[in-house]
Amino acid sequence: MIQLTSLWSGLTVLIFLVAIGVAVVLARNLTDPLRALGEAALKVGGGDFETRVEMDRSDEFGQLATAFNKMVAEIRDYAQSNRARTDELQALVNHSETLLSSLDKFETLNSALDEVLSATKAEAGAVVLLTDEGDQMLVEAAKGLSAAVVGMRLPFDQFTAPGTAMINRQPIATLDVDEEHRFRAAPFALDRAVKSNLVVPMLLENRVLGALLLDTFSRYEFTVHEINVAQAIANQTAVALERIKLIQDISNSYDQTLAALASALDARDKETEGHSKRVVAYTLALARRMDVPAEILQDVSRGALLHDIGKIGVPDSILHKPGPLNEEEWAIIKKHPEWGKQILEGIPFLGIPAEMVLSHHERWDGTGYPHSKAEVAISIGARIFAVADAFDAITSDRPYRKAATYREAREELIRGKGTQFDPEVVDCFLDFAEGDWAQLRKEAQTSQAGETGALVQGINELRRTITGQLGSLNVIIAAITSSLDLGEVSPILWKP
Repeated sequence: MIQLTSLWSGLTVLIFLVAIGVAVVLARNLTDPLRALGEAALKVGGGDFETRVEMDRSDEFGQLATAFNKMVAEIRDYAQSNRARTDELQALVNHSETLLSSLDKFETLNSALDEVLSATKAEAGAVVLLTDEGDQMLVEAAKGLSAAVVGMRLPFDQFTAPGTAMINRQPIATLDVDEEHRFRAAPFALDRAVKSNLVVPMLLENRVLGALLLDTFSRYEFTVHEINVAQAIANQTAVALERIKLIQDISNSYDQTLAALASALDARDKETEGHSKRVVAYTLALARRMDVPAEILQDVSRGALLHDIGKIGVPDSILHKPGPLNEEEWAIIKKHPEWGKQILEGIPFLGIPAEMVLSHHERWDGTGYPHSKAEVAISIGARIFAVADAFDAITSDRPYRKAATYREAREELIRGKGTQFDPEVVDCFLDFAEGDWAQLRKEAQTSQAGETGALVQGINELRRTITGQLGSLNVIIAAITSSLDLGEVSPILWKP
């Protein structure tokens, strides 16, 4: 009986241990998959979209692991797509900032290349634009390629990738340049062992202006997102180039009109005919040597060109008087800087030139006119112009004297250093050789047709035929600029 009881107790313990073992196994089968899924979920939550749950089972946990892995893959694809779109938008935003702030074609093209190289896996790139004739493509900018690439010309036809992309207005991707038989490879692609490339046309509504070329030096397949961002930047750049061209055309027409006006003023004063063109050339040479910011060089040029526009209000009797001027006549002459400013200040784009016109007779020591400004209170353009103007006046013939030599003019400028002239500008003048000034003078004298065209010739011809009428106009302008009283001006207007 005792043995039976002992056997039963042992059996009970064994059953209990087996039950515990089974429970542990079952618990582990439940908790291990749950733990693995939980740890993987935490990694995904931390941004690790490469996480997978490896579970070799066919039960519900195996199915759950498969579903989890599929969900993570979809999240990964979605995140990559969003990241690509974000990169596209950021590249476009960055490029837009340059487009809105720059009127320089080469700055715009280099910005386009910088942004598209940043937004894609491309390692090099170039921009080709159609020439005005439309039969060639000109490489205007390049990154990651030889500097000699810029300026290279390619035929515009269907036998090149950029030509085909532009003709069909569709991007073209080449996975292996060595195995490409549809097009001729560009010479610079062969020189740098380009392996894969992408070409996107630069489209502007119904026109194509050029193409962006992107290269890699190893075999690479550009993604749809990369093609999209490259195309967006290319089109955005095309719009910017058209805007730059339009503004340049307007600016060129504007400058031609101003040049014609300056030529007409020169024709009025035979003693200084051609003076405006020469003094513009001298002023720009000095301004560039002094590192005047490029964005105001055009304003300095316009100010130099129109410096004496206020003399339109000076009567011919004073302007052409053969003898010395009396005090009253000098007082009228000294008004021409203010009259010039009044004429220009209401015209768009001429704010800086107007200030330069006002100050072009001021002196470094403060003894000039009309406002006795001194030193840096005088605009930099006016200070540079003062030296250029004096040099041209000294080295040009006048009815009362012959032109002085370069050496004599040089000594005169040195004597005026620190009194009449800004010392820094005089020092800059002395950096040039005599031959430099002679070349500038020659170029200014031979540029007449190219700068002013038929409009200048017409105005000069008109000036020769209506000298008397222009004299009357001068009197009227002088009256208007010196008085705002219609009662005072009317008798002059209606005087026979």
